[in-house]
Amino acid sequence: MFGKLLLDDYSQGIELDLRQYLQHPFNANVFVAERLAARLQAAPINNKGLRDYLLSSHTSLYQAMPYMQVLSIGIDANGDYFGYRKNQAGQSILMERSDATQGALRIFDGRTLNANIVYQDSHYDPRVRPWYIPAFNREQPRWTDIYLDADEIGEVSLSAIAPVQVSGEVWGVVASDIKLNAFNRFLSERQQKLGGALFIVDDEGRMIAHSGNSSPSNILHFPNITNNSVLNATINEISADWPPEPEKLGKSFHFDIHEKQGHFYGTVKKIALPPPFQHQWYVVAALPDQLLLESLLSQQEISIYLVIAISVIGLVIVYLIIRQLTRPLRDTAEAAAKLASGNLTYRINTPANLREIAILKDAFNNMSGKMQESFNRLRQQVRQDNLTQLYTREGLIEQAAGLRYRSPNTLAILGVNGFRDINDS
Repeated sequence: MFGKLLLDDYSQGIELDLRQYLQHPFNANVFVAERLAARLQAAPINNKGLRDYLLSSHTSLYQAMPYMQVLSIGIDANGDYFGYRKNQAGQSILMERSDATQGALRIFDGRTLNANIVYQDSHYDPRVRPWYIPAFNREQPRWTDIYLDADEIGEVSLSAIAPVQVSGEVWGVVASDIKLNAFNRFLSERQQKLGGALFIVDDEGRMIAHSGNSSPSNILHFPNITNNSVLNATINEISADWPPEPEKLGKSFHFDIHEKQGHFYGTVKKIALPPPFQHQWYVVAALPDQLLLESLLSQQEISIYLVIAISVIGLVIVYLIIRQLTRPLRDTAEAAAKLASGNLTYRINTPANLREIAILKDAFNNMSGKMQESFNRLRQQVRQDNLTQLYTREGLIEQAAGLRYRSPNTLAILGVNGFRDINDS
């Protein structure tokens, strides 16, 4: 179960990365086409203006998206073609078909027509190329299907294309090419630390890209497609029944590679790319069980630390809650000690959240109040006579003890003869 979750998370991450990988050149290509259409709407542009515009756009876009190799324009009126691509040294080189090249496609080793010609095709017409026709016919920005380049290298490409519309008519098509070997680097960067296999394949079984080093232009069912034994074993595991049934998507499979003495787990996930990307692509990921085990142990270690941290926090919270709940009990015990020491006026003012503790607090305060009243009555009887309300001997002594005299004074004591008889009668 954990291995499947890790594979799903890995595949989901590839899908999110691939969305950004494709979205940036597509948006840039639409921007170039719309900006060129605005310039053409204002005034015609000559061949030099087109070269300068393309070179400036290609240079700036390539800095942000190094995997975008070619930026080009095909013109519908006479089949002219202008473009720049990156050579192995990372420099922009000119590709052009116009009157200046006698109607032939020429690829130079520099940015201008004065550079050396490295390739020429006298029969090239951009208007019949796979990157031109879909945008011209449908008049909407879109992605092409994978196709073979018509240059001297003959790589497999995928292009973002957008029509250039002037006065309601398609003037030409702008294309931004991504070579599939760039997809290989994209996948290799994400897989190189894992030791497994990762590739993208379409519903027709064509390899779009993989994490190996060889070209991805072969068909999926071709045996020994790469020099990567893990990749080959993964392909053999899934190629017998392709494309996969919907119920098999997301389910894990496993296989062994004896020479590596390894056991691998894999999964196939359909990539949900937003329109206008209309192709059905699948990402296939296979990871060694050792990696899954290490990830599991790492997750367990994290879980242990997390449980310990949660337990400590829970204990602190429980302690604070218990302390808050038992505070009225502690105050009640303190009040009882003060009451025992003779302090009958002490009251418990701490709020109580529990009903039982609130009842105990109120009972103690009532008892303390009644004891104070009883003590006051007893003390009054000791200090004053009930009948005459005169001070008793104790009351007189207590009253006299509180006086402060500044001069000699006299205490007069009066007696009433037969007072008991009078009192009894």
